[in-house]
Amino acid sequence: MPGIGDDGETARRECEALGAARRVITTSEWTRSELTARALAHPDRIVVARPGTDAVATATGSLSGGSLLCVGAVAAHKGQDLLVAALAGLSDVPGWTCSIIGSLQADPDFALRTATAVGAARLTDRVALTGVLTGQRLEDAYATADLVVAPSRVESYGMVVAEALAHGIPVVAARVGGIPEAIADSRAGVLIPANDPHALQLVLRHWWEHSGRRAGLKAEALRSRGAARSWNETAAIVTTALRSALGAGSAGRYAAESERQCAG
Repeated sequence: MPGIGDDGETARRECEALGAARRVITTSEWTRSELTARALAHPDRIVVARPGTDAVATATGSLSGGSLLCVGAVAAHKGQDLLVAALAGLSDVPGWTCSIIGSLQADPDFALRTATAVGAARLTDRVALTGVLTGQRLEDAYATADLVVAPSRVESYGMVVAEALAHGIPVVAARVGGIPEAIADSRAGVLIPANDPHALQLVLRHWWEHSGRRAGLKAEALRSRGAARSWNETAAIVTTALRSALGAGSAGRYAAESERQCAG
């Protein structure tokens, strides 16, 4: 779906593809509503299949709550610059570190600006931009994390949020897109206004200054693990949608309507 940095040609092609599809599968109700509001797909053709999570080990974390984790391609829509801006005002708090894990090649200019901001704030000994981690190395990062931060500007669902809760890790995240759906009924997620590093800074300071609050959020995160959606549930919804699409007849009329709409 068109988002930050999309050019007109990409948006036009996405519009045509969505309009021609017999069924459109989205990862959240928010995405479904966006597609409907933009008239990119008729609501009757949209099926929501929220992603599942794998069964994973519980994160051990620490008593100090000092280990922050932010996972996602280092790009403007993920908002790592907002996290760095928030942390720049927390240098007086002892003992914390932050690992920013994700591709540095998705948006090289943004990644460079983010790294420069880390240096300007004199946080190079506390904030690490690790690049991509996969497999056991990524699992190890989750295992030692106390808090996952998702400061996104745009997010169709919030897979990292769901993964954090599956590991029993509390979350601080921007109230954007599908992130509230990823948190669902869990009380281990703290939602903040989007694009607001000051709000994020206040939440992080409160996290470190109040051990009782940390313990409460950790307990809620551990309880949330049992409510995590499985990939089997997601697969069943997708399977049903695909079978429905096969019986939906020709998509030609959708394609013709889409072509007219996208050209405008």
